[in-house]
Amino acid sequence: MTFEIVLKKIAAENSSGNIDLLTELIGLIRPVKFDDAEQASNNILALCHFLTLHPDLNLAFQRYLVETLGSRKLLHAMVNDRMYQTHTLWSDFSERLGRKILPLVPDLDDLQDVLGAAFHRPKDDVWVEQVSDQDWAELFKTIGFDVSLYPQVKQFLTEEALSAVRYLSYQIAGVGLQPEFVRNYPTIEEFESPFARQNEEVLEYVQCFEKRLYDVSIERIDALQIEVLLQQCEQITNKVQNAAATNGVSIGLTRLLNSLKHSIVRIRHLIFLLETPPSDELTVSLVQLFKQAIKDDKSKDSIAALWHSNTQLLSQQVTQCAGQIGEHYVTSTRKEWLAMGRSSLKAGFLVGFMALFKALTGKLLLAPMGFALLYALNYSLGFVIIHMVHGTLATKQPAMTASLLAQSFEQSKVKLDNLVELVVDIVRSQIIAIFGNIALAFPTALAIGWVWEKLMGHTLLGEAKALKVLDELDPTHPSTLIYAGVAGICLFTAGLISGYYDNKAKYNHIAARIACWPWLIKLLGESRAYKISRYVDHNLGALAGNFFLGIMLAFIAPIGGFLGLPLDIRHVTLSTANMGLALYDLNFNITWQHALLIASGVLLIGAVNLTVSFALALWVALTSKGSDFFKEIVLGGLMFKRFFKRPQDFFYPPKAIVVEEGNMPKEI
Repeated sequence: MTFEIVLKKIAAENSSGNIDLLTELIGLIRPVKFDDAEQASNNILALCHFLTLHPDLNLAFQRYLVETLGSRKLLHAMVNDRMYQTHTLWSDFSERLGRKILPLVPDLDDLQDVLGAAFHRPKDDVWVEQVSDQDWAELFKTIGFDVSLYPQVKQFLTEEALSAVRYLSYQIAGVGLQPEFVRNYPTIEEFESPFARQNEEVLEYVQCFEKRLYDVSIERIDALQIEVLLQQCEQITNKVQNAAATNGVSIGLTRLLNSLKHSIVRIRHLIFLLETPPSDELTVSLVQLFKQAIKDDKSKDSIAALWHSNTQLLSQQVTQCAGQIGEHYVTSTRKEWLAMGRSSLKAGFLVGFMALFKALTGKLLLAPMGFALLYALNYSLGFVIIHMVHGTLATKQPAMTASLLAQSFEQSKVKLDNLVELVVDIVRSQIIAIFGNIALAFPTALAIGWVWEKLMGHTLLGEAKALKVLDELDPTHPSTLIYAGVAGICLFTAGLISGYYDNKAKYNHIAARIACWPWLIKLLGESRAYKISRYVDHNLGALAGNFFLGIMLAFIAPIGGFLGLPLDIRHVTLSTANMGLALYDLNFNITWQHALLIASGVLLIGAVNLTVSFALALWVALTSKGSDFFKEIVLGGLMFKRFFKRPQDFFYPPKAIVVEEGNMPKEI
């Protein structure tokens, strides 16, 4: 099949109803590999060359396309009204899965479905997008159809575009009046809403434009006032989005904000098409609308696209508050760094007792579920107490600091040099925290082992159990680092839970509701109720994250056993405490090579815990921010340069530089 054969068929048939001919022509342009944009561009330029050499076939193809456009509805292709569906994730998933199994019958009277039938391969949107706008514009200009030569078609296309503008304007006004939107920007009810005003201006603009189609003597209305009102709508949208940092955000509100931004961009695009005379700029704008229509069609039934969009919505909701909390886990001065070290020592001390209670629980005769429940209670209460006494568990840091780093990625004004320094601060803070945890967890476990032996007359674990504990920390066993990765996933999930509950607390005004809870006021008094509400406001997320982290760490092994999978967890601080108990019970009767191997295993467990949890949290946070991956690559290169320049800064904070008036800068 060649361009000549297909174009001759089009010229002979001269029917806009036969979409198969358009499908065949697209098949000749389509590259063998879906992401081979170079081949697709070459095919498009080859078609341009052929059409230039055969003006008769070009004219026939031009007529075919004009009739195709002029005989089908364009509204859905111009608007993409699927953006405004408010189905739940499950209903969307089941609906798309149903269409995957039993596809819908395409409506060939709708241009959106016509494009879907012509570009029918699942990955067609990839190469269509990757081909440059200039190459597509070259094809459009080569075909060279001028709708002014087809008055009826021109009028139909204009009316469809005006209908799309009117539709989008109603959508913008509707979102601006949604109760959830008004709740987050209540002042919109006190003044005239730009969302309603833009609808009035758009309707007047559309009516005037429609009248001019039949009577050119009618004075034209420009779209300048519409643009002013759209800018005001954008300003309010940005205020609502920025307020989410303190007020929280829901998935429903995030959907509204995203659809609102989409509508504003699309209505501007269509007004530009209506206002701009034929030119290269207009052609490029048409190309962009064409590309977006193909992308919209491919995403409508894509389960992967559904997953990606909802993952982004969830990550936006969760990481909004997590980024602010992450600031508490980053130190930049020596004073803060030392304070972080002291707080991590508290956590290491308490983890030693958690290891004791776990060892005592292991001596009971219980069913697996009983052990899991007691282990969960031990871990959850232990982590919660660590938080309540202002201790720092090193492995809880990454999920929070990743969100903070992602927010810095999002700020275009922040220089990459500043991001490098932020990463240095994060790394240094995590190193001191994990060192503090290990530094006190190990001696605390040794002291507990000694006290237990003195009081009870026998060791806590026993030789067999102690050897098993050390064997579980052996890094030469593949399962050791795998289990450390599983613990990293749990830590990452706990960070998401923390962000989720912090966001819920703010969005649902939990603190204010607790402060006004009649039952609590009657029981404790107004002053104590207020103190409790303030504590919940600042700590609900952290308490929930710690509580669920304990449950996850305890239940991974039983769930793995139930599923027939060898699952377990290895947490660096808990492993350090267990190592201390085991070594004391063995009276340190192991070779120095074995001791070095076990110590390296603990350090590797810590590295895997931190790496997995940080990588996952950073991925989710960057997904929510839509960060440019190029920045991440550049940042990685700058980090290597920064390390070789001053490697000590990654482990110990530099002296602060103070400039006194009239004196030279000095270090303190």
